[in-house]
Amino acid sequence: MDSLKKIGGIIGKSIENVKKTHKSISDISFETLEKIDPIKSQVKIVKDIHEKIVDHSYDKTADVNNEIETAIEKGVGKNN
Repeated sequence: MDSLKKIGGIIGKSIENVKKTHKSISDISFETLEKIDPIKSQVKIVKDIHEKIVDHSYDKTADVNNEIETAIEKGVGKNN
């Protein structure tokens, strides 16, 4: 049981790290595009939408992981 809990923790940390990496890589692209004056305002709109989608996607993935951890702690699926 403890090893399953540790795996859940590792997965949770991994989700956070991937989200952070994803955002830092996309920031490079958006920062470059924002330097082009004719499209600057459109880039900001796309960036804002992108940020919301990324945050929501990774947050929901983390929520699922948390639910799995909770189920494991409660012993869901135990053979009684």
